[in-house]
Amino acid sequence: WVMLEKKSITANVFNDGVAHFNIKQTKLDEYNTPLRGQYELKEIKKYWFRYLGVTQDDIYLAVADDKRITKKIGMHGNLDIDVKNIVVIGNEQFEIYNTTYHFKRNETMVNLIKIWKT
Repeated sequence: WVMLEKKSITANVFNDGVAHFNIKQTKLDEYNTPLRGQYELKEIKKYWFRYLGVTQDDIYLAVADDKRITKKIGMHGNLDIDVKNIVVIGNEQFEIYNTTYHFKRNETMVNLIKIWKT
């Protein structure tokens, strides 16, 4: 005779780090003249996140666009995220490949591509 445990809801914990979302804007000199070809990042929002596994479907879609997904993160809630933003996690920068919302988990999932500095 085995007692079955009642199903319990497990909360997702978003404590793997903080993702900083930035916009890329043209750098200005002391007279507010745009400096051609020079950019700086301006933080517009930040969220706690958890790491997710990159799925085969994510890889398949990205390869079709000649991209390579390096990380996938999840953040609590249905967030409005612009794919033009640059994400900074630690000292690494990422561009956003795509975002999806998982309504059962109330989580916004973001696929990231690492920006390799040359």
